[in-house]
Amino acid sequence: PKAQFVYVHRNPYEVYASASHMADAYYWYCYFAKPKDGEITDFIMNQYELMHREYVATRRMIPKGNLVEVRFEDLEKDHVGQMKRIYDSLGLDWDAN
Repeated sequence: PKAQFVYVHRNPYEVYASASHMADAYYWYCYFAKPKDGEITDFIMNQYELMHREYVATRRMIPKGNLVEVRFEDLEKDHVGQMKRIYDSLGLDWDAN
């Protein structure tokens, strides 16, 4: 009940590009047989849709004040400012850390 969450979201096109790169760089270690490119694309798209749908459906279960949503682009541009905003939103003392 006291858990606090930070949800970082990113432009879906950027997420896809990143996931595709990860698939090319890492997934091949996990295969018994190499899948076709279309199968990898389907997997990435299905995982994104599933995770986004579940987040939207369940975020209302998190008590008000225990969830902060942050755009990845904002975090990249101003990581200290965004971290201070996250701490403030969650009632944490930035200066204590």
